[in-house]
Amino acid sequence: MTINEIRHGKYFSRWMTLSAGLFFLSISGLSYSYGLYSDDFKTRLNYSQTSLDLVASFGELGLWSSILVGLMLEIFSPRFMIIIGGIISMLGLSYIAAALNKTIASSVVTVVAAYYIANLGITFGCMTSAALCVRNFPAIDRGKICGFVKSMAGLSSAVLAALFTGFFSDDKPISFLILLVFIVPLFGIISSIPMNVVPASHLSYQVELLQGFQPNFEAFYIWYGLLMAVIVLGISIQAGGIELPRPYWGAGTIVLLASVYIVPQFYGKRVIKVDSISESEPFIREVEPLLGTASDQDGDYEMESRVPSVDPALAIDGDVGMTLKEGIQDIRFWSLLFVFMCGAGAGLVVINNISSIADSLEISASSLLVSVIGLCNALGRLIAGWVSDKIVEAGYPRAIVLCINLIMSSLVSLLLSLGIPTLLYLGSALAGFAYGSMFSVALAVTGDLFGTKHIATIYGLLDLGPAAGSFLFATFLVNIVYGDEENCVGRKCFAGTFLISSMATLFASFCAYVFLVRPSLKLLREEKRRLGAGPKKLSKLSLA
Repeated sequence: MTINEIRHGKYFSRWMTLSAGLFFLSISGLSYSYGLYSDDFKTRLNYSQTSLDLVASFGELGLWSSILVGLMLEIFSPRFMIIIGGIISMLGLSYIAAALNKTIASSVVTVVAAYYIANLGITFGCMTSAALCVRNFPAIDRGKICGFVKSMAGLSSAVLAALFTGFFSDDKPISFLILLVFIVPLFGIISSIPMNVVPASHLSYQVELLQGFQPNFEAFYIWYGLLMAVIVLGISIQAGGIELPRPYWGAGTIVLLASVYIVPQFYGKRVIKVDSISESEPFIREVEPLLGTASDQDGDYEMESRVPSVDPALAIDGDVGMTLKEGIQDIRFWSLLFVFMCGAGAGLVVINNISSIADSLEISASSLLVSVIGLCNALGRLIAGWVSDKIVEAGYPRAIVLCINLIMSSLVSLLLSLGIPTLLYLGSALAGFAYGSMFSVALAVTGDLFGTKHIATIYGLLDLGPAAGSFLFATFLVNIVYGDEENCVGRKCFAGTFLISSMATLFASFCAYVFLVRPSLKLLREEKRRLGAGPKKLSKLSLA
């Protein structure tokens, strides 16, 4: 059964699927945690810095191979994809651990290939989890879901760091890799069990409401906040020079991650029967942000369609939406790709070069800056998703948040171009926030514009935007502007790069408004004239 086939009989609730997705995503930061074990390539295998960068680059390439995973999801089931992804990642990690331990002969080429395979396997689980979670929830909460999914992916590097320090000392990265060899496929197998598509007839929140449960996300917010608090506590303890109690801290972290499977009990039954809701009952259906609004007339909700000429995003039914071929023929796809590239590229200029930027401004606390960026990255993804839902509830297109985000990125780049050391901490925090929020909002907007049936393939191709942005902005532009000067000091080192990034993101904001926001606002004005009322407020539907 593929991702685009609906299960019959019984299925795991949407909340179980969300818990499973978050559980796997919590250990998806293999590439982001490269610094935990990269030194061993240099000390044990005598790799040069160029070789280290090559390994890291192919690891990133594995993460950006989302389009391959999306295409495979059109053929294979979600459970198969996550399990096979865990096995693939296990094979790559096993080879790297054996190479570092000198159990087998290796070369830079084979290690590069193994690291690509390891990260590709992670991408199998990440894309599958994201696609299912987005597809199984109504559009009114799409931002929150994308925020959770992307925020957990951003926090995963800190989770892996917590596992590393919670089980091993700093001189045992090979032991950590061996642990990942077992953890990644184990998490994949456990996560695959509840991975299914919610039937279209059960997509609204009527299932929860009939059981007496309110479909809010408070329990998940509490769990996520507790996880983040534990991670911050661990970092604070280590910063104070105190060793964590091993292996209890690591084991406790795993238990806390697994506790996400307890959260669905606050939302009703974990396993739902398709016929548990009478087909004769009127089913309240929610509208898509770009299709229509829900109005309350004498306590009854009814659907109102927008102008039919607009390409709809019918994720409500869960089984309709544009194909990849249809998507790439839409100007909005290329606009979103360009916007994604510029926004992510501007953020990666700071993230990928924060140590060099700090050195040029004679700031030694680069590790603190990295922590600040990582935390704000995760928070940005979560908060931006929540805010985008509020925008939709107010009756406006979610892409407005993209415009705001790009303007923020432009201002942050302009701020950092001043080269004032005391502003680097603020600039780094804002850059991490803007970069992270770009991912959750872009995923949600993709669902709004193109539907969720083929979101894995469409977003998988859009995911090449950050990869292109990383090369164009964080690598090519920095090297061109920075030049060959060694030990550059002062504002001149990165000012030109930040100014160009600022102009690029400002132009991208203009493009987002013209091609993504303005058409939707035009629809709102047309409906206002047709109905004689202002934009309708989209709210969660109730049976009361």
